[in-house]
Amino acid sequence: AAPPQSRVEAMNVLGDVYEFQKEEEKALQIFQEAALRPPSLIKWSNNAALENKGPGYSHAKIGIIFLRRSDHSRAEAHFRKAALEFDHPLGHYHLARLDKSPSKKKETSLLKSAGTGFIEAAADLGQLHIARANSMSAGKKEEKATQLKLAKEWLYLAASANDGRGMLGLAQAFKVDGKPESGLKWLEMAEKHKDAQVAKEAAKMRAIF
Repeated sequence: AAPPQSRVEAMNVLGDVYEFQKEEEKALQIFQEAALRPPSLIKWSNNAALENKGPGYSHAKIGIIFLRRSDHSRAEAHFRKAALEFDHPLGHYHLARLDKSPSKKKETSLLKSAGTGFIEAAADLGQLHIARANSMSAGKKEEKATQLKLAKEWLYLAASANDGRGMLGLAQAFKVDGKPESGLKWLEMAEKHKDAQVAKEAAKMRAIF
């Protein structure tokens, strides 16, 4: 347990350390304690390690642990609290990921997360617009073009930040848009990605591109 007077941000950093060390039960306990603490009035804009790590972050991290344990109902409850009560980008992101359809509600949650610079949310927004484009009939050329334009904008943002899913998604968006040569350039970059899974997926996509 953390000292009684510990600030919520410091407790969350401690929880992150336990989680990194694979001590999940200790991490969960710290995050649960932190979630009950009041938000700090101190601004941490000059300290990236503490910025935006109030109770909303605690709830999001609790949700992630429960999701890892396949306890979806409790995970959703904490993501919802993080997003709706504390407006935390991590809560919005994971709440959106529970929605498997490219719905307007999911888009709103992802926009709130991506708007704070959360790159994973930008990659998911791109995939959402690709899914919408693929579901449109041949007669809706303008609407499809708009969806693909939005997809490429969000995926480019993610890919430019070296996000592997952003690179793969951008290649896919170019292919759907009839520009496979542009997509191949991103696949080549993805094949050199430090994430072995991304590199493997890029090689698989390139083989059938």
